[in-house]
Amino acid sequence: MTMPTLSMTHALAPLPAPRTSSPVSLRLVEYDAQRRRLWIFGQRCHHGATGSLLALCGALLMVHDWKDRTIWFQPGRGTQP
Repeated sequence: MTMPTLSMTHALAPLPAPRTSSPVSLRLVEYDAQRRRLWIFGQRCHHGATGSLLALCGALLMVHDWKDRTIWFQPGRGTQP
């Protein structure tokens, strides 16, 4: 019994055009909305790393507002000044 050969040439999509910016970007954060990709200092962040960065930012915001934790989950508008 012989295995059928598969041709991948029909299944492959054309490669995307290269990015127009320089390989090493001086921007802190760059976002490509069309391809939904994120770069930080020219280094692409994949979805796992991006999620970790967002979680870290949320944790830093919690630390910053720790003194206000008693009003975080008050129903309604709360008693915030």
